[in-house]
Amino acid sequence: MGKEKDLTDYEKGQIDALNEQGLNKSEIGRRVNRNRTTISKYLNANRSSRGKKASGRKEKFDCRTKRRIFKLVTTEGMSCNSVKNCMGLKETRWTVLRCLHANGNVKYASMKKCPLLKPVHITKRLDFARKFMDFGNKWATVLFSDEKKFNLDGPDGFKYYWHDLRKEHEIFSKRVSGGGSVMVWAGIAQSGKTDIIFAKGKMNSQHYQNMIEPQLTMFGERICGPQWLFQQDNAPIHSSMSSKNWFISKGIRVLDWPPLSPDINPIENIWAVISRDIYKSGRQYANIETLKEAILESWRKLPIQFLNNVIESMPKRIFELIRLNGRKINY
Repeated sequence: MGKEKDLTDYEKGQIDALNEQGLNKSEIGRRVNRNRTTISKYLNANRSSRGKKASGRKEKFDCRTKRRIFKLVTTEGMSCNSVKNCMGLKETRWTVLRCLHANGNVKYASMKKCPLLKPVHITKRLDFARKFMDFGNKWATVLFSDEKKFNLDGPDGFKYYWHDLRKEHEIFSKRVSGGGSVMVWAGIAQSGKTDIIFAKGKMNSQHYQNMIEPQLTMFGERICGPQWLFQQDNAPIHSSMSSKNWFISKGIRVLDWPPLSPDINPIENIWAVISRDIYKSGRQYANIETLKEAILESWRKLPIQFLNNVIESMPKRIFELIRLNGRKINY
């Protein structure tokens, strides 16, 4: 067996954090995917170095100052420059940044996105999960749909912060950004997908109905079977009286969907894949037409097996929703 690779700074930070929590060396090794001997050598070396006389350049901050910096960025959400001004430090913000990078319990991470759930939303989500907990393979009869906005200069909602590795990730609600963009609509099922449609102008209930009718007529029964159900979220143009009456007149059965629940909808995983594909390597678009072409190509090459997999995850999503009492699930 070859020599094990040296620990990375990230792994060292994880080990220090887990050691502070009182975990034994075997458990720490299991969590960071390293053997017990490597963990033991690292921790013993750290203990030995504490008793040695410091050499090299003197550290800019004492332990108390470091703890204060750590607290301000992880609990108050301050930037390095804000910390410098708040604490009246004469050192530069780059020195504050180096101090944070040297701390194994924190890293600069992107926040996770999630709508703000109020108690009434949580209750409705839990009621939905209990109602459909035994739906099983009937999820194959559902056509899941959604709209998605794609920007010329990249996806919405990237926000970064200093994340304490010993705590849960923070979340934030999406906010609309400026710049050119296109709005698309599409539907997926276990056995196939609709065409992807580019919405034109500001949508209302009538425009929505006209847009989706050819797609539902063409694909609904074909890919979901004769007893198919249509899923949509609770956007005003979807749930208006005009749209409700339209669905009834067309004989289309609509799934009763809980509010603020993109985490349950498997089509969100499809949007994530397309976003990663069209924006890979930081790609941006000069005009709407090239962006549309990239979206269409990414949609075209989606494998059926992937559609199958995300639809088959529905029973697990429902289980997680019940386990977490209606709160956000990690899908």
